[in-house]
Amino acid sequence: MAGQRLACAILVGWVAVALAGCAAATTPSPSAISPPSPSIAVASPSAVVSPSAVVSPSVDASPATAAPTPTAVAGWPTVSRAGVTITGRLVEEPPPFEGSPGAATAVTLSVTIRGLEPGESVSLVGTGTYDFTTLGCGVQPSPCMWGTTTDSTVPACRPAFAQAAKGTAATTAQATAGADGTAAATLRFVVSQSERGCPARPSLPWYVESGEWMLQVADKQHGLRLVGPPGLTIGP
Repeated sequence: MAGQRLACAILVGWVAVALAGCAAATTPSPSAISPPSPSIAVASPSAVVSPSAVVSPSVDASPATAAPTPTAVAGWPTVSRAGVTITGRLVEEPPPFEGSPGAATAVTLSVTIRGLEPGESVSLVGTGTYDFTTLGCGVQPSPCMWGTTTDSTVPACRPAFAQAAKGTAATTAQATAGADGTAAATLRFVVSQSERGCPARPSLPWYVESGEWMLQVADKQHGLRLVGPPGLTIGP
């Protein structure tokens, strides 16, 4: 009986030893089990995104198309369009001096515009062309007689200086309508060669002979143009 107990005790001891060895083989030591290292995610620098180009609204750089200028209504002495009427009148110029053989070296037109708004201003542009066989100044000899004479004692008159004259005369005027919608202006056209002093003597007056004027006055704002007066001739 005592032998059986001893055998059982030895058997139990071996089992305990065996179990202890198994436990040691399967249970990891604290040093073997290390906590997981915290992973540090290093964010790579994000790509630099350049700002998108700002698209400005398209602008049409081409100049605006101007409204077409209406074809002018031309005539003499009165022309009208859309309720606006312009009238021209020739103003007689006095002779340059008493007994002058020719006419003055300028012509004047009086212009009246009706049908405007009160206070409305109108720009008038005048252009004149002229062609004279004689632009003269002064008279010689003295005494003398103009024209053909059979009296040999009195010599025929002639200019102290003379030349042909052809060219263009330009002038402008501004006319402003009153309360009744009517405006008036005066335009004077001058032979440009006569604006200098007479070569024979600067104080001698100029005059023209044997030629003609052609005049026109334009009101571009209302599409009106005076052309005339017709047949504005000087001398034979």
